[in-house]
Amino acid sequence: MKNTLNYNDFLSKAKKYCAAAEHCKSEVWQKLTAWGAPDDIKTTLINQLEKENYISEKRYADLYVRSKVNQNKWGMLKISSGLHARRIPHEIIVEALKQIDTEQYRKNLQLLILSKSKELKETEPFIRKQKILAFLSARGYEIDLAEKFFN
Repeated sequence: MKNTLNYNDFLSKAKKYCAAAEHCKSEVWQKLTAWGAPDDIKTTLINQLEKENYISEKRYADLYVRSKVNQNKWGMLKISSGLHARRIPHEIIVEALKQIDTEQYRKNLQLLILSKSKELKETEPFIRKQKILAFLSARGYEIDLAEKFFN
């Protein structure tokens, strides 16, 4: 099947893929690779999809940031890293991160501190603090901000 698909077949499949959920260029590139599209066709297809607004790196980054903050309760460092891994341009990442609701971000941080604190069995205050800060760091929160909230 991979060898029998032409440009229009790949375009049709890619449009369906992009219409089903928001995707960035690197995800579409990977999907086209999995479908067996040659590199020259992939570049042309992605440009076409971008021109027809099936793909938008800005729209993708905005949605990614909102979903990771609201649903996954991730910090900015982890979100930024995830977007960089998807080859989103730095300028777009910076703009998307600016849209984070500071109040919601702080509430998420407080909620994570409380839930982790309840979960820990450790009684030594210093070790408890280190474990909570390590947890928050793994979630992508800035250590200095986490320490402010912890104290």
